[in-house]
Amino acid sequence: MFRLFRTSKRTQICHLGRQSVTMLRPLRVLVCVCATIGLAASVALAQPALPDATLTAQPLTSQDEQAIQAFVTPLLNDLLNGEAPDAQAARTALVTPALGETSVGFRLYYSQQLLPEIQEAAGFGADPQRMQLLMSVAGAVATDAARAMLLDAIEDERVVVRFGAAREFGVLLEQIDKGQGHAAINQGAVTATIDELQEWLANEPNPLVASAIAKAMASPSQTQSLKIQSLTAMCTSMARQADRRAANLAQRDDVFEDVVALLRIFGPVQQNLIQLQIEGQAPQSLNDAAAQFASASARFADEALNNPNLSNDGRVLANQLKTAAANLSQLASP
Repeated sequence: MFRLFRTSKRTQICHLGRQSVTMLRPLRVLVCVCATIGLAASVALAQPALPDATLTAQPLTSQDEQAIQAFVTPLLNDLLNGEAPDAQAARTALVTPALGETSVGFRLYYSQQLLPEIQEAAGFGADPQRMQLLMSVAGAVATDAARAMLLDAIEDERVVVRFGAAREFGVLLEQIDKGQGHAAINQGAVTATIDELQEWLANEPNPLVASAIAKAMASPSQTQSLKIQSLTAMCTSMARQADRRAANLAQRDDVFEDVVALLRIFGPVQQNLIQLQIEGQAPQSLNDAAAQFASASARFADEALNNPNLSNDGRVLANQLKTAAANLSQLASP
């Protein structure tokens, strides 16, 4: 049974217009914390680089293993124990090789050198900002151990940690999508990951975290089977999210965030669905799931517009949500 919290641990595309972008104010609080990992490039000093031959070696030689150890050890120490600039610089250095082309042997050995200590440091009560850095490394490494760490993080009671975990699941899925993590993660685990994300998305109480999960699930773009599987699961869960939130919407005073969270998902869904339809590869199950999501979102928008507490900005977005839902519904009925 899915448990959200573990108390012991841890595009036709709808053009929303510039006005919508300026209205996404509620995202700023969460994004400002997660975006700190992007500051590392401005503070990083010159970092040692791994030889290209080591990155693609299969199998690894003892010299390759020694080179990886020498590379990882000081950076891992800075990541876990350094002040913010040093930790951010270490995160950048550690993520860079993992995001490039590597052999399976390199990725698995690299993961073995990194993930045990990172998982331990990311335990219950870990500092949220450092957690963002640790999860960022895990998402890029994209192995079974990295997946396990991110699954732990989705049950954290803190919204900012779950938001970061959702973001890094998007990176992990992108890694698998482009082949870098494909052979380093068991295929059964890939399917299990989609299932876990689907259930998490359906039950996530925070709308902005739910939006981040949905964006992560819409991230695969190259591997057709993965794209279809993930997008279908995401649309199904987002429909459940929308219906659940609409059920108690009439008197709530925080409806704006819910509207924003739903609206942000339509672009990725439509882009992917259009591409698949052009290629003649959109199965009926995906079209049905997209139509279900569109219908639930339209019902939600109607309920939101009936809420007397919804601001004028919120009403503009709710009407845009209705339009986006109508467009997606038409698109999903080719």
